[in-house]
Amino acid sequence: MNLMSRKHQDIALSRTPVSEIWGIGRKSAQKLNLLGVYSAKELRDYRNERNIQKILTKTGLQIKHELMGINCFDFVIITIIKSTLSSLLT
Repeated sequence: MNLMSRKHQDIALSRTPVSEIWGIGRKSAQKLNLLGVYSAKELRDYRNERNIQKILTKTGLQIKHELMGINCFDFVIITIIKSTLSSLLT
């Protein structure tokens, strides 16, 4: 499955319960369920962002934006060269 394709993204997100999304706990998932939001796709497509921020706070709204393809979180990848690591351990 090529997740670069919107069609495949929709399939994957529709199969992912909101309770399995990083940063969304059990109680928050239950609150989303009350809004009719059960899957990651439904969270991504939910239109009332004010409700999302009210339930999930700013971080939850950022998670929704990430699902929409908008970068909100910076990820730093650190590569350690094997020889450098070896010299640190000796």
